[in-house]
Amino acid sequence: MQPMQIGEAHFTASTLTLEFTDGRRHTLTQAQGALLLMLGAERGRVVSRSSLRGALKQVGANERKLEREMRSLGMLMGPDWRYLLEEVGSEGYLLHSGMRPIARLFSRPVRGLSWLHCFALACLGMLAVLLVLLIWS
Repeated sequence: MQPMQIGEAHFTASTLTLEFTDGRRHTLTQAQGALLLMLGAERGRVVSRSSLRGALKQVGANERKLEREMRSLGMLMGPDWRYLLEEVGSEGYLLHSGMRPIARLFSRPVRGLSWLHCFALACLGMLAVLLVLLIWS
């Protein structure tokens, strides 16, 4: 079985190793390996908590420790793990196929606008405020 690419790392299931492009290497527990295999097989789709608990049970791990195992797995992935591994409410977990940007407030409406258009919008906003102040005074 070929290594599975997960962000900046390669996961090798046969040796339960997570090897990063910067040379770091971690050996995963059976539980972490089982979770990563299941999430990788369903990459881009939400994997239910019950399915993940079943994967833990198959390797003899305590299925009640799902959240702790997922957190430790995320921490092993490094500082960018939140871009790769997402908890989807009470449904389950999702392994993204690539690094996804975290949405920022107001980032979508102006993302496609040039600086000139943003400047023009800011000027129009300031003009509107000045007109309101002139009318009230």
